Amino acid sequence: MLKPLRETAEAISRELGFTVREASGT
Repeated sequence: MLKPLRETAEAISRELGFTVREASGT
């Protein structure tokens, strides 16, 4: 359970980071 959760959290963090970057860039 910890592994999947950690991977999911990382994936979400990555997606969020990209979204924030795009929003800031624009």
